[in-house]
Amino acid sequence: MSQETVFYQDDQVRVTNSRAVLKGKTYAMANITSVSHVDASASLVWPVIIFLIGLVVFLFALMGDGTTCTLVVGIAMCVGVVGWFVFLRTRYAVVIGSASGETQALVSRDKSYTAKVAAAINEAIVRRG
Repeated sequence: MSQETVFYQDDQVRVTNSRAVLKGKTYAMANITSVSHVDASASLVWPVIIFLIGLVVFLFALMGDGTTCTLVVGIAMCVGVVGWFVFLRTRYAVVIGSASGETQALVSRDKSYTAKVAAAINEAIVRRG
């Protein structure tokens, strides 16, 4: 029986020549066909739509056709979306490919962390032969 070689290990991830354990889920190296490191940020479509609706509501209230409540709702929507943009951070993912498709196996806001894990899985695939 061959010895397991560890390529990367921390409290949530363990990558060896025979398996990858990512946040409690185990992937057999024999079944992994590819690994990639991607930007997995959320879509900005909904924040933009909500901002535009808030802007229309705000302008409607300013033109005198709305009430004070309408003005407040429009401002709240716009300010809320601006706050959403401020706190929105880029997320990165380790994507594992297999015969059954691709899976975002690990997602984090730390780009260097996900890059290290992806590199370790890639090294394990290469060493597997």
